[in-house]
Amino acid sequence: MGGRNERAWLVFDVLLLLLVMAPIGVRLIPAHWSSIWMDHEFQGWMVAVANRLADGVPLYADGMHVPMPPIPYVLEYLVGGGEGVWLTESAMHFGAQALLVLGGYTALRGAFERPVPLCAALAAVPVIFALPKMAIHDTVAQCAAAWTCAAVVYALRTASRRWFVLGACFNAICMLSKQSTAAGLTFGVLLAYLLTGRTMPRRWRLGRALDHAAWTFAFFAVLVLVLSPLVDPRGLLRDVFLTGAEPKGGSGELLRNLGIYARSLAVALSKHGLVALVIVWITRRARLLRARPAQVSDGPAARALLASSVAMTGLWVAALLSPALFVQASDLASKVVTYARAHPVLLVNALLWLGFFLALFGSAWDLVRAREGRQADARAALFVVLAPAAVSHSLSTNVFRWYFDNNPLVVVALGAFVAELFAVSRLLATTRAAARVVAVTIVCAAAVLGTWPTLAGNVEVASRCTRVWPEVRHLRGAKLQPRAEGLRQVVARVRALAHPGESVLLLPDDPNVHAWFERPRPPLAGAIAFIDQYWDRYVELDMARLSRSPPKVIVIGPKGSTAAFYTLFGNRLWGASRLLWRVRSELLPRRYRRVGSFRIGYLADGNFDEVDVFVRRTR
Repeated sequence: MGGRNERAWLVFDVLLLLLVMAPIGVRLIPAHWSSIWMDHEFQGWMVAVANRLADGVPLYADGMHVPMPPIPYVLEYLVGGGEGVWLTESAMHFGAQALLVLGGYTALRGAFERPVPLCAALAAVPVIFALPKMAIHDTVAQCAAAWTCAAVVYALRTASRRWFVLGACFNAICMLSKQSTAAGLTFGVLLAYLLTGRTMPRRWRLGRALDHAAWTFAFFAVLVLVLSPLVDPRGLLRDVFLTGAEPKGGSGELLRNLGIYARSLAVALSKHGLVALVIVWITRRARLLRARPAQVSDGPAARALLASSVAMTGLWVAALLSPALFVQASDLASKVVTYARAHPVLLVNALLWLGFFLALFGSAWDLVRAREGRQADARAALFVVLAPAAVSHSLSTNVFRWYFDNNPLVVVALGAFVAELFAVSRLLATTRAAARVVAVTIVCAAAVLGTWPTLAGNVEVASRCTRVWPEVRHLRGAKLQPRAEGLRQVVARVRALAHPGESVLLLPDDPNVHAWFERPRPPLAGAIAFIDQYWDRYVELDMARLSRSPPKVIVIGPKGSTAAFYTLFGNRLWGASRLLWRVRSELLPRRYRRVGSFRIGYLADGNFDEVDVFVRRTR
């Protein structure tokens, strides 16, 4: 790993990845393609809520109850000083995604020889940036998980105390960024320390796991202490750690979703698991690779893998920056773009699942064959650390989406795919250099060509973001699609009906869109009255508050799509959904009149929904 040559390759790899990601950022960062919550995906909530900290109410104190984590809020507040705009959050989100890719690359670099880490990272870039969701609390947590995994891999491979402590530090950051992710991550790290290094005494492995837990909670306590001027520690404990699962359905709902995940895993196993098992068995049993499975040499084949990965990635970047050129590249690419518009990320479902099972079975083999040493421990840790984090991260939904929300397990799965198929290509191509060059080029094409089309949909939508809304301070520097004009009319109407000091209620709550009104929000108990972010026990309290001090304007919508989104969370009728139902059935008929129904673009071209605006009666 050491030496001037390795450092030079490291600098080359990192600079190349940054060079690939930079033009994507130029295109995506200013593009605000959503018009309201869950249009394409969430488009920035943290900065809007963080701006409320400027009023002096600590996060998680009374009136600022929220089960979401504190670090992203505080980051936004510190950057914006209470005056943060949407573009700030978009840039921070993209930066966290880029750091996540680099963290995944670093983790692979500790487990596989070059150029597998670089090729896998290049293939992972479009998958990470293809998701139009801009929820920085997810991205910061996943970034911390990626670097935690990298630190554990190097701690296992080099027995370095520095990497061991860094792993605990990153784990603590994840714990304050998204607790569900951190729960699985912590479990995975402890499991990795207990299962790997089986040539060492059992007491030594147990001690290492306990040390990690102690260091993690020590760093966590320090972080809470540092944030205490802006965060109420008791409220943090109550809202996040003791009752944070309630808005998501409670522990029973999470266990039910876990059962659904098990069935999804079984289905995927029947489709892709057998192929992965055969590939792993072949590469591990082959005499050529028995000592160092999936190892890549410095020969012509490895250089061909590197060159073809870089060349094809460069072609994709150039084509994506010119969507017309991309669409015309081939009939297959045209079909891919059409599919990617409706199903970003899911396009590479089969490839990612194959990589998932390759990583799973490869890790199992490496754990069983303890005599293969620290290199095998490092490879096994990649999956052992990140798989539990991927499961726990999405437990609030009833769909097993381990590759969703910029999950670093994507980088590991693609790393396993490249490494294992590279090993197979070496076996099939015998010992002739020319044959190996052809074989690894095919492997690279399968990885890179199979993932980069997923980014086409986002790039194409971003290219249509050409409108600026100078009247909305929160959207300064952002560019929106023309089809968002309907919501612009809603903003204008709300501002005309409510003076700057009069409150406006938006349900379901979208803090980003509410910031466009530039009108105060009613003092509800929950900072975000959204489907999985609001406690059912606050409904009576907030209804009483709204009845005593009704807001001047109430905005309801999108009306037709709200129920469809509830399905993702198990059709639960509590919390935010019950508050919305009571406002509609009790408050609106008694105190309000509808002044307009506005048609807004929603989900994709040709799809529309409606937003209703109500104003309080004077009598």
